[in-house]
Amino acid sequence: GVNNMQIEVLEALGEPNAQGTPQKLSKRIRDRIKDLRNPLIIIDEAQHLSEKAIEEIRSWHDATGCGIALFGNIGVMQRLEGGSRKSAYAQIFSRVAMKVVRTQPLLGDADALAEAWDVHDDAMIEQIRKVALMPGGLRGATMMLELASMLAVAEQREIANDHLQDAWTQLAGRRAA
Repeated sequence: GVNNMQIEVLEALGEPNAQGTPQKLSKRIRDRIKDLRNPLIIIDEAQHLSEKAIEEIRSWHDATGCGIALFGNIGVMQRLEGGSRKSAYAQIFSRVAMKVVRTQPLLGDADALAEAWDVHDDAMIEQIRKVALMPGGLRGATMMLELASMLAVAEQREIANDHLQDAWTQLAGRRAA
């Protein structure tokens, strides 16, 4: 909903525990971004936004000129395009300057994940790439790194490729309940 989304945005802007009416919360957001140079608000998991929340985000763009990036699954673009450009989304659709649909992560995404985990071993990077480049693979690679880290800690060792491979074997063998 609108209120929860506004609270999350304000928290990301450095205002924890934001409270108030939707009008006051949006004013605070606009005040926080209006004097920034080339501000960009990135909304992840945008497929969960309500129509009213999307319209509220659009109003921030209209009032301040800030860039808005909506990230999520393909449902985000399907909702905005609505096949016939549904009238409910006409105002936001007319403001879409660029749309990018990625069905698979990029090699650079896998490398950034390895870098974020401070992985520099070539074999480990290759294992991360292998998993990350699958559909949904960035989440899988992150889960693999988390589990591998736990395995390494349990052995009181630094994380190594055998930990990654053991972790991926465990994760890949899971069955959905």
